[in-house]
Amino acid sequence: MVTLRERVISIGGYGTVDRTRAVDALNMALRDVVARAKHWRWLESSSTVSTVADTQTAALPSNVKYPGRLRPVTAEIQYPDYVDWNTFEYLYPRTALVDTPSGTPTAWSMYAGSFYFYPIPDAVYQYTFYFWVGPTALSGESDTAPIPLEHEDVLVYGALMFLAAHDKDPAMMSYWQNMYEGQIRELKAHTEFKQYETIRKAAMPSSYHGGYDS
Repeated sequence: MVTLRERVISIGGYGTVDRTRAVDALNMALRDVVARAKHWRWLESSSTVSTVADTQTAALPSNVKYPGRLRPVTAEIQYPDYVDWNTFEYLYPRTALVDTPSGTPTAWSMYAGSFYFYPIPDAVYQYTFYFWVGPTALSGESDTAPIPLEHEDVLVYGALMFLAAHDKDPAMMSYWQNMYEGQIRELKAHTEFKQYETIRKAAMPSSYHGGYDS
């Protein structure tokens, strides 16, 4: 992070008193870059998930931004379908009046830091969870940006753009914005995206919003 911060200060002609502003601007640029695409390959991660018999939930990794797939560790277990939370609640209501079945999970969702499975697991099942993380803000001297090293200029130019906007300098803001957008295009062109389907979606009954999910 120190290198990025000092480059922003040097290129933009700022002083050491602007170091905090430079870090804030770098974080603004990082958030903006992440928002430009949903599935950046450099934000991919994975973790192991184990169910507990007769328990519907399991802990969700704290840094999940977008879900990918749950891949069974053993070939005998089928891939469970991802269902968004509102649909999961509609299809599989969790009330005392409902006798929720147990078995091998065929559907899963996420809510409030937990996985939810349906039916309730009747044994321990292990999965590898693939997902995209939300990057941590740069703050410490040794912090590193998640962006590939050869593309870190995008953060420098983005930070300079945000600083110029804050300083109400439209000419420099426009200049750095052009540089920034060019780096965004280059990053997208040279960053490989996942080509396979990221999640399997469960079909919706026709009575729910008049159709099936695709």
